[in-house]
Amino acid sequence: MNDNKLRIKAVEVIFGVLIFIITAIVTGKYLSIYLTGKDLAFNMTELLVKYVNNSYSENKKVGTTYRDYTLKLDKSGSWSLFSNGIVANELRVVESVGKIKIIRSELVGKTLNLRIDSVTDYFSRNGEILTDIPYFSGVQEFFVPEQEDLFPIIGYHNVFTNEDDMTDPYIDMRKDDFEEQLRLLSERVGCRWFTLAEVTQNYLLTSKKIPRNTCVLTFDDGRSNNYQVVLPILNQFNAKATFFVIVGRFGQRSYMNVWQISKLFQSGNEIESHSLTGGSLVDTSWYRGNFTPETLWEQVGSSINLLNGYGFDTKLFAYPLGDYSDSVVSAVKKAGYISARATNKANTWRTPRALATSLDDEFIWHLNYYEPELKYDYEILSDISYDGWWQFEEGLEVLHDPNKNITTQSQDIPTTNSYGVISLEDPSDTVANSFILGNDGFYQIDIFASSRDGSGNFEVLVDDLVYRVVLDNSQQCLATSKGSYCHYIVSSNLKGGRHILSVISLSGNTKLDRFRINRIVLSKTEYSVRIEED
Repeated sequence: MNDNKLRIKAVEVIFGVLIFIITAIVTGKYLSIYLTGKDLAFNMTELLVKYVNNSYSENKKVGTTYRDYTLKLDKSGSWSLFSNGIVANELRVVESVGKIKIIRSELVGKTLNLRIDSVTDYFSRNGEILTDIPYFSGVQEFFVPEQEDLFPIIGYHNVFTNEDDMTDPYIDMRKDDFEEQLRLLSERVGCRWFTLAEVTQNYLLTSKKIPRNTCVLTFDDGRSNNYQVVLPILNQFNAKATFFVIVGRFGQRSYMNVWQISKLFQSGNEIESHSLTGGSLVDTSWYRGNFTPETLWEQVGSSINLLNGYGFDTKLFAYPLGDYSDSVVSAVKKAGYISARATNKANTWRTPRALATSLDDEFIWHLNYYEPELKYDYEILSDISYDGWWQFEEGLEVLHDPNKNITTQSQDIPTTNSYGVISLEDPSDTVANSFILGNDGFYQIDIFASSRDGSGNFEVLVDDLVYRVVLDNSQQCLATSKGSYCHYIVSSNLKGGRHILSVISLSGNTKLDRFRINRIVLSKTEYSVRIEED
């Protein structure tokens, strides 16, 4: 901020102080807000911070620059990037696992986005991008895997510099450990950091494909270490996070005050609601007195109103302790929230990532978060890295089940080669999943399932069109006591956007495991490339 802006800001603060003193003298009253039977008095400093914050509520914007290149294959069989007809020596094109990798070593630790015409967008945090394009000539076509519609919400609470301050290993972390986890997520997982409201508003509620490597960081409660310890580390990795704060604890011991929260917001982070006082909204035994619908509304509605009064543009709610009920969800929706985050308390072996599709066009409630505090690096990599698979159980909708006996075998822990199974016991049993495609194109959908004789005793519909199921003869079926477990293929031209995949059992005893989607792209010897740097 330059000197002129500082002088202007100083004048605004002084003017605010004079208005406050005059108002106090004239009215002879203290300013306070009464909520849930408690007097949440805001001190003069916080009122001034609120005044200044409302005069400057824009998030910091990071500039993006881009350059256009041409990726060409020469007669010797090597690839190079050209800019205005001249070889771009700052970028190296190498072969890795038979594919083209583009490296810009001086960008280690920074954002690098790469868009290849007719292929897809890529993203890296360490200056290296492995594409899907074959490096060697002679390959006529290749697959571009469609990232499954899931993304990790990585949830934290406290990060301490002094280990003696840690009291709960399930929610407290050492600063060094958190820093190493963020390095792992940024550089090895390749996380592209979004706030939760950005993902909800720009992708989930509009049925758009989430960008590759979408990741979200959240912090609960609003402890002062979030400002003192977490913020510098976020800035170090060019990351941003969503902070769910307990509004009634602003300025209390070990909690952030409004000035600290506003600094988080001004640094590009998101300030959302974790209720007024932080207690469970389902098990309300902690509350002194009768927990009425009016009390619930104060916990949910008053918190968003207060946060928006500070100019934080609050849109999301995190259920305290992950507890919610129909009445809680109804109150959250009525208060104007567009999404609510919970925890994954049941079926903990299933994917810890949140589902990025929804059948509700106005409100997303099923966003569970992943707890990394006690995880080893290899566990985090295994748990949240994208592998291209959809599980039939995720986002499942039963369309036809007269005997009410479609079952999910979720009690069985999946192996490395299989997830939980949906069992269609009777002919005509029908289930559906929603999926989103990022581009128009010719797609191959791979379905792994078990049927009585391996011939595929089921039909597949994409939206309202029936498609032929082809058995992949290049892979041998696995014989089981209940049928043959096989790989089936469905191919179709599809538009980008949201689609419904339906499976109808023809003879019964069909067990659906998982599916994946690949776009088939014709190989070329020249591609248009745009590289963006944040």
